[in-house]
Amino acid sequence: MSDNLSTTYEANERKTVFLSRVALSVILCGYIVAFFGSFAAAEPHYRLTAILEANPSRYLIYIRNTLLFLVLPMAVVLVLTLIVYVGRRESLTCILNLWPILLVLGSISSWYGLLGIRWVNSNYSDAISWLKSCGNYTVEIDNLILAVYRTVTVGNILLVITGILHLLAPAFKRLSKT
Repeated sequence: MSDNLSTTYEANERKTVFLSRVALSVILCGYIVAFFGSFAAAEPHYRLTAILEANPSRYLIYIRNTLLFLVLPMAVVLVLTLIVYVGRRESLTCILNLWPILLVLGSISSWYGLLGIRWVNSNYSDAISWLKSCGNYTVEIDNLILAVYRTVTVGNILLVITGILHLLAPAFKRLSKT
């Protein structure tokens, strides 16, 4: 009977490790997609303003691209990290012993997310002041620019949250051992 339990336990352990490795692969892909997706998410204020003045419906394309290539991958990364942590009651580092990778990803993600938030805020301010100085300021264009930059900000906030969660992974590992 105990032999049967040990083989069942080992099979479950292998399955969990395999699923955790798949989750880590998806997490790495999510980081890569979000990193490159953030470049195309929002353009500099002068270009975005000119495009939205010429074609206001273009903001839907910006929001769709931001949601698909920045917000969605980071949301999947966050959910997978939480599923692995809650499912195993330990962090990814306990399963895979790859804490240096998670620390590097976490620090880059947090730093890049904070820089992205700062960039978005300064770009939004520059866009509004540029519109006012040109005399083309309208509430409709302001709302469109705000919608685009808010969506990018949500993606950057998700970058910061997942980065901090991965930076804290070694602490979760130590807490799970006690």
